Amino acid sequence: MENINISTSEFSFDDVPDINEVISSFAETEYASYIYIVIAFVSIILLFLIYKYFTREKKVSFQDKLDNCYGDVCQR
Repeated sequence: MENINISTSEFSFDDVPDINEVISSFAETEYASYIYIVIAFVSIILLFLIYKYFTREKKVSFQDKLDNCYGDVCQR
């Protein structure tokens, strides 16, 4: 462990590309349009599911037991 020299060029950040280079190289690939289409498709599906979840009808159910009703009076 004491033989490691971190001041060499192998440990420098000079080889790390800039974020603009990464984005431009990704945009030039032949699969970029397919990836954008898949991202748009998944986003549309997620938005639709969220819409259906928040706009579903609220069902009201009454859990009264009708067995305990005699005439017009029900016991609770």
